[in-house]
Amino acid sequence: MFEEQPLEILWDDLIPISLDHTANLSRLGLTPVPVALHSLEKGAIPKAPFLIYIALESFASVDAMIVFLKSIGSHAYPLLRIGSDQLDEGVEALRLGVQEVLSEGQDGMEKWSQISRKARSVLLKSDSYVFVDEVSQHLLALIERVGSSEVTVLMND
Repeated sequence: MFEEQPLEILWDDLIPISLDHTANLSRLGLTPVPVALHSLEKGAIPKAPFLIYIALESFASVDAMIVFLKSIGSHAYPLLRIGSDQLDEGVEALRLGVQEVLSEGQDGMEKWSQISRKARSVLLKSDSYVFVDEVSQHLLALIERVGSSEVTVLMND
């Protein structure tokens, strides 16, 4: 099941990570993979849904970061690390599509647990499904017609 599969985090190499932090993230089902973002090749981008944790310092501007994020595909869950003096840039990044903004000292295990749950929920919705039975196919068609609104369906077996 998707909720139990480990999620990769493409971890910007400008953001330090300790072995203890890596072990704690692994317990949450998150696998950090340090990468140099500017030398990231298209083939190195995971095919499965993943998280990407970016330091704001890696880009000249928030707009440049958003262009980069759009180039890596829609199955990424972007996270941004900002300094305490970069709050305005963090707000702008959220407005432009970054899912979470973390500042130094705010990235404890409780926060990563929340991020893991939220990312799995968002990425699960964007993942594709295959239904074999006719009822499920009709249900999927109904949900697609409703669009982005939240739908809860109770079914009896």
